[in-house]
Amino acid sequence: MNFGISSDNLILIQVYNNKLIKNNILRKRLAKLWDSLTSRNPLFKNIWPKYPMIVFKNGKNIKNMLISSKFPAPWQVKPDTFTRDTALDDLNIENLLALMTA
Repeated sequence: MNFGISSDNLILIQVYNNKLIKNNILRKRLAKLWDSLTSRNPLFKNIWPKYPMIVFKNGKNIKNMLISSKFPAPWQVKPDTFTRDTALDDLNIENLLALMTA
């Protein structure tokens, strides 16, 4: 997937904030600063001909801070660990029985 990103795009990553989206404040400010930067340094305009792309990422929220009262949490338990641990227990029991009969 390309997502419209190429090597001639700069990417500005920001934590999502509703006030930055309202009235395109961030986009307008970035365009003004980009024009000022490229007028002082024309080399930047040759290297990156397009305006920087604004990309938003998720900020902290309560969902990311909650913990589980179970240990380990159900989403951290991997299904293959049970089979590996069970196989290891079976091997240990066999070794213990072999030592007891010897």
